[in-house]
Amino acid sequence: MDWLYSYISVFVSTAIATVAFSYYYFAGGPAQKPRAKLGVLIGEKKEGESQILRNFRSVEKLASNVEKLQTLHETFQRSRKLFATRPCLGARKHIKTHTQTKVIKGEEKKWFFYEFGPYKWETYEEVGKRIDNFASGLISLGLEEKSNLAIYSDTRPEWTIASFAAFSQSIVVLTVYANLGKEPMIHALNEGKVTHMVTNGELIPGLIPIIKSVKTLSHIIYTDKCDEKAEKAIKEHGIQLFSFSDIENKGKEAPVAPKPPKGDDVAVIMYTSGSTGMPKGVMITHNNVIGAITGVLTMVQITSNDVHLTYLPLAHILAFILEIGCITMGASLGAGNPRTLNDSAMQNCKGDITELRPTFLVGVPGVYDKIKAGISSRIEKGGKLQKFLFNLAYQSKKAAKIQGKDTPIWNFLLFNKFKTAIGGRVRFIVSGGAPLSSECCEYLSVLFGAPVVQGYGLTETCGCSTFLELDSLDINASSVGAPSTTTEIKLVDCKETGYISSDNPPKGEIWIRGLGVSLGYYKNEEKTKEEFTRDGWFKTGDIGVLNANGTISIIDRKKNLVKPPHGEYIAVERLESIYKNSPLVSNIMVYASSKYNELIAFIQPNKGNLESKVNLSISYEKICESKEAHKAVLQSLNEVWQTNSLKSIERISAVKLFHEEWTPENGWLTAAAKIRRQQIHQERKQEIEEVYKNLASS
Repeated sequence: MDWLYSYISVFVSTAIATVAFSYYYFAGGPAQKPRAKLGVLIGEKKEGESQILRNFRSVEKLASNVEKLQTLHETFQRSRKLFATRPCLGARKHIKTHTQTKVIKGEEKKWFFYEFGPYKWETYEEVGKRIDNFASGLISLGLEEKSNLAIYSDTRPEWTIASFAAFSQSIVVLTVYANLGKEPMIHALNEGKVTHMVTNGELIPGLIPIIKSVKTLSHIIYTDKCDEKAEKAIKEHGIQLFSFSDIENKGKEAPVAPKPPKGDDVAVIMYTSGSTGMPKGVMITHNNVIGAITGVLTMVQITSNDVHLTYLPLAHILAFILEIGCITMGASLGAGNPRTLNDSAMQNCKGDITELRPTFLVGVPGVYDKIKAGISSRIEKGGKLQKFLFNLAYQSKKAAKIQGKDTPIWNFLLFNKFKTAIGGRVRFIVSGGAPLSSECCEYLSVLFGAPVVQGYGLTETCGCSTFLELDSLDINASSVGAPSTTTEIKLVDCKETGYISSDNPPKGEIWIRGLGVSLGYYKNEEKTKEEFTRDGWFKTGDIGVLNANGTISIIDRKKNLVKPPHGEYIAVERLESIYKNSPLVSNIMVYASSKYNELIAFIQPNKGNLESKVNLSISYEKICESKEAHKAVLQSLNEVWQTNSLKSIERISAVKLFHEEWTPENGWLTAAAKIRRQQIHQERKQEIEEVYKNLASS
């Protein structure tokens, strides 16, 4: 009977494929034709640098601020008036955390599942009143114009309310990541001479060892509940503690008129989570933010009908700028959490994505890599027929998307199920913060049927300096798009690494100028002079190439280029984005040395896939130490190396596996989820040498 089942399976598969291909070719509609030139070169080429590149929409002149807005206070007040009854901020109430305990291979393990209620919404007018009250409450606590209000909190409605309250009184918001780390946190708070802070109640215990070193801190405002023991410890240090609602009530009882800022005033001091040394505070003006969102909104249409899931840290420029853009256009913002995004993490309720059903999705490559790995793992565990049909459908839709077409029947039979998994109405997907691999970009674009677009920028340029057009047929993340309409770019020679602007195509370090370029670094004039020029250019340190259609592709990072003895530079960051496509890899740090020709890698494996691959009846920690696991991972990396036609010098020769998850808390990652490269190199110098020693003796 097996032969009969196989025959029927092939017959059915062929029939479905024939219908699908026929519909694609004869009823798929006209092919989409994107614009040929997205960026245009202007002016004369100067020695050592390219011509200036601008968006095709702003060749003659960079765009002016949207709706002639100058400040973030003006921005919210305009939206409050225009969209008064529209939903503005939404959140879910935490009901219960469920715990399940299982014994696996002799180890007792706990799983946590979360139960939340539905989204509850506040309108623009209701949020506006809370902003007014909180602003008045801040003044009642003695906070003054131009002083710094620190926000040390996860993303939530109160983050937004506190920030706009500060803006309305010309108070500067000083942002610190909730996982920035002790010493960087102390540095930021002391540099900003912070007296008042807004935080989450659950973060207060972690503040106790920090406040001893921050003598200026006098007031802490917290959301949710505060542990009694922590509250007592805080008060023993002479710090006054208030709940968020306390401050709102104080302001309601004693309202204060706004003290609106000017466009050139600093709105935010945003501390970057740099991979080396202490974080730098970037001074971002109100005009900078408005200029940046103007550039985004002219390239991506956001309306009051859009719904945005806010779960990335608002202390990160990408999340902050997109939130301001949404508020400018009257969209609705529902707060989520990385732990509760998916249905699989929930009990008795939906995950944030399927509950909220956002109209666009924003994330960083780490989030999308996990989505891809999860889907791929489930498909690999399916039967032969299931995998055959999936691959057939995938290739068909990929071919269609490259030509600007679609596959309605395959969508009906298969891909709509994937689309439903992200809410069912996502129009486009945005990736930023780090390079998205071509494989992951293609995978998401095909499966979810929505354009996957990359933006590029830095905290110093308010993010989103470039943005890929939504109608682009680039499903492989080959570029980060053209400059935004408020930005211009040039490539400057980087002779020591061989990247020259006179090459064909032009290559060089990316310099950015425009409305989003910040004032510089807070209380760090030396670093400001080093990276910002007098005529307004910011030196990014990233190496780019100018494509024929006027877009930019990031090909290297100056600081992450290493020259081994063979004499050719190795771009480790680029290789990491490629090797992450191994199904056995969750995270990777590629290491290149000036002493050795070979590349090695530290790896956090994909736990489920690695356990299935090696199939050993021992603990996961022991699996990561086993020769079988190292051999399997290295073989998988070699397959990625071959698939991507990398050079022989870009092949990984040896690996070391780490069973623990890489997080900012344990020193592997920055708060922005980037590899803390220099720190790891220093702290794990001996382990690096051991890998090379074992490689030499093998």
